[in-house]
Amino acid sequence: SSTGIVNVLIKSSDNNDATSLEREWETFLSQVLMACVDVKQYPRTVIQVVLQIIQTDGSVLSCALHAAVASLLDAGILMTSLPVATTCLISNDMPMRLDPTTQEENQNDSSVVVLVNGNVKPDEILACQTMGAPMTLESLL
Repeated sequence: SSTGIVNVLIKSSDNNDATSLEREWETFLSQVLMACVDVKQYPRTVIQVVLQIIQTDGSVLSCALHAAVASLLDAGILMTSLPVATTCLISNDMPMRLDPTTQEENQNDSSVVVLVNGNVKPDEILACQTMGAPMTLESLL
């Protein structure tokens, strides 16, 4: 291919086999980073980012994106924009919370939304990942 690709691999400290959720996160992060890395500068190249999860207390996907971006910048990889992720907890019985803990994320009636935007067009959402209970548009507003 005339452009490179970005591949993300997530490893957990508690198990050697990745869960289906981790595989989903790998795909999500790869797609977000592909949109932000200047892949035309790296023809026929695979840029692999390996993320080791040592300990978690919520907002794992947002933290993983920030770690991946930091590692790409540290390696000198050219990027067209810098993505930033925010984790929001939405529940019917409490106001929206930012940066929820794992305990808050695991509540049965809540949904976790991870929004990603870049610095080039901060008004636009670059990607969105939703986990947990189904939501209605009214619950978001």
